[in-house]
Amino acid sequence: MTDWVSAYEKAVRDQKIRTEMSQSKREQKFYAARVNQSKQIAAMSERKKRKRGHVEEPVLRTFKQRVVKEGPLVAQEVLDKVLDTGN
Repeated sequence: MTDWVSAYEKAVRDQKIRTEMSQSKREQKFYAARVNQSKQIAAMSERKKRKRGHVEEPVLRTFKQRVVKEGPLVAQEVLDKVLDTGN
């Protein structure tokens, strides 16, 4: 009986190792594909720059600033009600 249990445990352990190795292999393939894709995109942008004959200037973005409201953000009466500090 114990031989059967240890054989079953060994089979489970072996299956778990195979599953982990398979997952690791998929992750490595995905990573390698992304690295290759990144290299291809970088090469394409470099070719476009050379073809145009100039270096593009970085895009400067401007954002409209909101006006800051003066005064208390919450009325004192509301704070008194919430904090129950009624005198």
